[in-house]
Amino acid sequence: MVVEAGRVRTERAGARESQYHTLWVDGVGGFQLCEDAEVLIGHALPGAVAGVQIEGDLPRVVGALRRADDRFLLQPLQPVALDGRMVDRPVLLPSRAVMQIGRRITLQFSQPSPLCTSARLELLSHHRFGNHVDAVLLVGNTCLLGPGEHCHVRCPAWTDEILLYRSEQGWMMRSKAPLWADGQWQPAGSFPLRSRMRLVGETWSMTWSPRA
Repeated sequence: MVVEAGRVRTERAGARESQYHTLWVDGVGGFQLCEDAEVLIGHALPGAVAGVQIEGDLPRVVGALRRADDRFLLQPLQPVALDGRMVDRPVLLPSRAVMQIGRRITLQFSQPSPLCTSARLELLSHHRFGNHVDAVLLVGNTCLLGPGEHCHVRCPAWTDEILLYRSEQGWMMRSKAPLWADGQWQPAGSFPLRSRMRLVGETWSMTWSPRA
């Protein structure tokens, strides 16, 4: 799906499918990773076209977030307020902003690390994302998990950080400490992630899977 002149258009047959993964971090939450350069925001319905799906009273598509170098461009297709001001045309987002969709749905956008183009979307209102994840990550080439405020997935109880990054072989994980990957001992360093992979460290555990 792409947005042209304020309208949603379907790509021709054979176009690349949208890329999504889900990261379930025990004791922290679920996180959907969106890899597309442009992601639609809309209603969570069967067969929905939106990459960021929200359960609530909102249209099929309310807007789009498009990667623009190291920042993101918000293109509203329905009434959207940004930090309390209505926007009716494409606007570059700051590193942290609050978006209000309609009267009740509130989203927080943030880019926690100045060294990475990946961003995080969280619901501040009582609504829920589709697939019941806690946040949506608009990932570039890297995603950081750990206790620091600069991490895309905040894990307060952790003592170390873990880096997820894309390579020619697909998504990789880099850990400073050894861990168990699908029951196999994995030394410290980098290794490829596989679908539905179970990962267990000394003080943490998580599952990497495609979006349901």
